[in-house]
Amino acid sequence: YAKLRPDGCVYEGGWKNGLYEGYGNLKFPNGSVYEGQFHKGEFHGQGTYVFTNMKSFQGRYGNRYKGSFKNGAFHDATGSASLHYMGGMVYNGCFKDGLRHGLGELVYTDGAVISGVFCDDHCTWGKAKYLHHLQKEHSVLGQLVECYEGELQQGKRHGNGTITFVSGEQLQGKFYE
Repeated sequence: YAKLRPDGCVYEGGWKNGLYEGYGNLKFPNGSVYEGQFHKGEFHGQGTYVFTNMKSFQGRYGNRYKGSFKNGAFHDATGSASLHYMGGMVYNGCFKDGLRHGLGELVYTDGAVISGVFCDDHCTWGKAKYLHHLQKEHSVLGQLVECYEGELQQGKRHGNGTITFVSGEQLQGKFYE
């Protein structure tokens, strides 16, 4: 049955000892909705959280998370979780304690892709295909002036890679930032 909380939230689902338990649906006054598993009153297990304002859950700038939760936080070691950010960017992969952590792939709206190992929300090792805008005087009518595909370490170019310039010329080698 549905129950209206004093804070304006509406919950429909299972209860145990006065706490949300099992499958349920929680609607927040701001329009955000969580649907999925609960344990001892917290998001726990598989679920989907749909955000309605930019920073409505765990400080995340997103609008939809689908995956596993543990003790109320994004937590998915299987790599099957997805977080859709405002503006269209998408992260698919692992989470731990609410942060991107483990294997994952971050896809930007301009086609850039960073895939690899994430630790505490940052890509620490992997490969990147991303597009760069250099300084204004080196760009042409806002066109992309560089593409890098290669290895990363601590989120920076580190190791073998290829840079492709707008002219089509390529530079291959080892890069260290």
